[in-house]
Amino acid sequence: MDYSKTDREILRTNSTGRLKGLPISLERVGGALYCRGMFPPKPGEIKPKQRRIAIELKAVPENLYEAVERCRSIGAQLIAKSWAWQAIVDAPVTTAEFIIQHQKNYLERNLTPGKNKPDTIKHWQKDFGYVFARLDRNKTPSISECLALIQSTDVHTRTRQRYVKAFRQLLSLAGIDSSSLAPLLGAYAPKAASPRDIPGKEAIIRWGTRVPDRWKFFYFLLASFGIRGTEAHPDRVDICDLEHREIKVWAGKSGNWRFVPACSDEIFTALVCTPRYPDGNQTPSKLSADFGEILASIACPFTPYALRHFWAFETLRQGWDTAWSAKCMGHSVKLHQDVYWMGIDAKMSREIISKLRQSNRLAE
Repeated sequence: MDYSKTDREILRTNSTGRLKGLPISLERVGGALYCRGMFPPKPGEIKPKQRRIAIELKAVPENLYEAVERCRSIGAQLIAKSWAWQAIVDAPVTTAEFIIQHQKNYLERNLTPGKNKPDTIKHWQKDFGYVFARLDRNKTPSISECLALIQSTDVHTRTRQRYVKAFRQLLSLAGIDSSSLAPLLGAYAPKAASPRDIPGKEAIIRWGTRVPDRWKFFYFLLASFGIRGTEAHPDRVDICDLEHREIKVWAGKSGNWRFVPACSDEIFTALVCTPRYPDGNQTPSKLSADFGEILASIACPFTPYALRHFWAFETLRQGWDTAWSAKCMGHSVKLHQDVYWMGIDAKMSREIISKLRQSNRLAE
């Protein structure tokens, strides 16, 4: 959002406007307005302190008149020495305070019905927390410090993109223009998956017989429907229509249920013949991680995510529409094309063309 008009009005108000001569000023921090001044010590403190006080108004021009009135009221109380601290909240100042505010805002946006709080916090930690941990938390946020840390990462990598994204959000929250960091994003793209590295049906069924009984259903569920390990948690998957080769999956990123059909007769048959399911006492992330450890413990030559890749390539062999396959997997068409279409080799290309001709979707 462009705050240039709001900033100009704030500058004019502080220097020549209705706040001139008062011991306070109006400031914008991110998208909110604050009153700044020297305030009396809080209970338990000894000396007065320069503080920002939230006045609970968004930083838009139409709110400036009301903001000035509230600041004038605060200024009058400071002059009359009648200021009281009850129910007043300080605005963030240090990097540590802005990080706390960022996490709070993230949780408010992303904690919706059906989502697990520990998992949401884990996602915040993955995308933002570990990046923010490299900042000096006792100082105020600065674009120079963020720039130096971004430049310490390799260009055109996911890490570089995470750093830029995280620091831009934090700087914006602190009211600092971060547009100069945008060109540093780079051109990272997910690596294309190769069908040569993905197990076939026979290998999946063969290794499925070696998986401990209580994990067999989980194993074949991933292979039959191409879902993520976290999505196979009992709280996130609805298997009521399993007999019709269909399930519904709670998509954490979009915040709704998505429909997913099975794509392999042989693997689906193995699934319905395996009635066991691991308990759901763990969080979705823990359950998925435990399953990865199970595959590693039996020396399985592929990872849990390879089962998802198998499903994607199987839909290509069967001639499914790319947009439909991407929707079932819960990601964008572009990502689907970058990861799967870009990885197709000559052998699979011939399989796909043959399948399309058989279904009369491609002219002879």
